[in-house]
Amino acid sequence: MHHVNSTTIETQQLRYLDTGPLGNAFTYWLTDMGADGAGPQSMRDVYIGSLMQSRDTKAGPRDQWGNVKIPRIDPLASSTKADSDGWMSIGDNEGVESYSSLLGLPIVGLQDVQAKGDLQFTLETTYIDLSCPSINTVQAKNKSVDTFTLTCPECDVNEEKFRWLRCNKLLGSPFPIDPQLLINRPPLDDPGYSEPHQIIFRSSSVNEGVSIASCTVFQRMVEAAVVCVDRACSVAKIRQSHTDHRTPNITSFDYWATRVLDMITNTNTPPEGTYQSATMGVSSSELFMCDPTSAPVQGLQAGKGDCVDDWGFTNLSSLDLSVYAARASLLLNTGIHTLMAPTAFIGNLPTNNMTLYGPPHIPAEGLHAIANKYSLAKDDAFNLPMSFESLTESNPPFLGAATNATLFRYTEVYQPDYVWVALLAISAALLACLGIAGACLRFFTIVPNIFDPVMGLTFTNPYMPTCSAPGPLDAAERLRAVSNQNVRIGRAEDGGMAMGIAFGEVSQVTPLR
Repeated sequence: MHHVNSTTIETQQLRYLDTGPLGNAFTYWLTDMGADGAGPQSMRDVYIGSLMQSRDTKAGPRDQWGNVKIPRIDPLASSTKADSDGWMSIGDNEGVESYSSLLGLPIVGLQDVQAKGDLQFTLETTYIDLSCPSINTVQAKNKSVDTFTLTCPECDVNEEKFRWLRCNKLLGSPFPIDPQLLINRPPLDDPGYSEPHQIIFRSSSVNEGVSIASCTVFQRMVEAAVVCVDRACSVAKIRQSHTDHRTPNITSFDYWATRVLDMITNTNTPPEGTYQSATMGVSSSELFMCDPTSAPVQGLQAGKGDCVDDWGFTNLSSLDLSVYAARASLLLNTGIHTLMAPTAFIGNLPTNNMTLYGPPHIPAEGLHAIANKYSLAKDDAFNLPMSFESLTESNPPFLGAATNATLFRYTEVYQPDYVWVALLAISAALLACLGIAGACLRFFTIVPNIFDPVMGLTFTNPYMPTCSAPGPLDAAERLRAVSNQNVRIGRAEDGGMAMGIAFGEVSQVTPLR
């Protein structure tokens, strides 16, 4: 006998953060229309908290709260061969920059389902990617250290010129591309509708001047296969999304995510009324850019490498361009996740009513799932119908896309080895047969102990002349010798004189009277 797992396969529906069109529209509603462009200051603290995670956590497949992080697909594409379905396996972790964000995707109900067994499921998501062709350094007019600033000059200007159509393209169908609304705007073939924008990163150093990086921003739509074993989940493989075919050149920064740039910029802004010199220095974001494995505290990184001088000030121009782009995109995606679901990452998400997270959908079709109810074809990205507010009435942590997870329940049972079972059965049968045969032979061969009484009654007995000495000693032969004789206990006489009582043949003793 040995232990084996009996496997039962079930299907469980999960909900996860929608970063597609519906998720963007929902976030725009909350940050612009629903909050007049304002957001809780604590969102900034969530962002800073993500930078303070341990080195192993930042380089691992899950964030501090167990949310699954999404790897970047571009580094894999250059080093991993895809299978026939486009999947690329995730190998050994190569560092913090291997992932798209410091925060994973919150998944509703995952903890409860994990407790039942192992899981396999796929999810689709979108993340920001950067291409930074160069980093320029200019001399500052003074030696002061300015705030780390992030801007997107093209994102907020010319809203009436390009932004309306770009955001409708970002959200996709069913938002219309109405030619009537192109009046007094450039024609549809104008490059301003389709070319990617740039984000400007500006960082000052005491001695090296101001480093300026102009990075082109893209969005990547991917599908990730997640495997959960022993309550630990990670992405096992990834591929380009087969359902989301939107252009990569138009991103959330065209729509609402410039607030992410403001939030990251303001992490180093001293609170109003605070003495300026008490908070001067480099920001935690800059320190992360220099060394993502260390705590982003200025004194701790002083003198570590070319990026941080002995005083703890940064020189981001010393970074390799690909490293700069990867770390900068990490900051942007972390900020986007923070604004899209600021309360969701710590867990404890409601699971008793999944309709709280909107209708079940995949990210590419989220708007279609609500199109009939909200008549989106009559509106545009900046004029969402007021009925859209009903999605926020129950104060959901986020709008969640749906996926069906395969749950493997394992029950430990005893499994026999059938070869040994057969040998055991045969051996038991043989032993039983031998036991029965032995009992039968014992029954048929047992005889009483007749040697002592036969010898005592017949040996040298003058009243048993047939078998008296010197007859045979064997009891059986003596019995055969007297087998035809009648014997009795009687009175022995000698010459008519009574001698006593004896055992003898009938002819030798007289009856007792």
